[in-house]
Amino acid sequence: MPLIKILTLYALVKIIGVTLPQIIKSVGKPEYLFQYNLIRIVILLPALFIASRWDVHTVAITMVTVLWLFKPLEIYMLKKTIGITIKQYLDTFIVPLGSSLIMCAVIVVVKNITDSFSGIITLTLSIIVAVVTYVVAMMTIDAEGIQRFKEFMRAYIQ
Repeated sequence: MPLIKILTLYALVKIIGVTLPQIIKSVGKPEYLFQYNLIRIVILLPALFIASRWDVHTVAITMVTVLWLFKPLEIYMLKKTIGITIKQYLDTFIVPLGSSLIMCAVIVVVKNITDSFSGIITLTLSIIVAVVTYVVAMMTIDAEGIQRFKEFMRAYIQ
């Protein structure tokens, strides 16, 4: 399995809790982060030390595995910190995930159509089509959410 595929699995799960540290600090519970990171480092360091005896793929797989194992703990900490249910938290991913799946399908089609083009043309078209597809999908699936985001941005800019 190529390294980039392994790291994609890492990024996929990492993004789920990207705001967690800021949320926990903002409600005055930095000790949760300290305890979480302490437990994680106690497990991650020996695991990486052992994995490093093989190759970079094994190290990447180890990082992905530890991240996946700790993700439920992150979500639990979020629940304990701000009282959000796991369902409420995961519901926030439905619209972006749906939009991303639509975007991926369109990109596969674009790649197949532009297969005979040069790499830079295919890349440029893919990026443009990806951005347009994602925005249109988001606006179509969650027009109310887009409106709330616009209002938030207007208030933030002023």
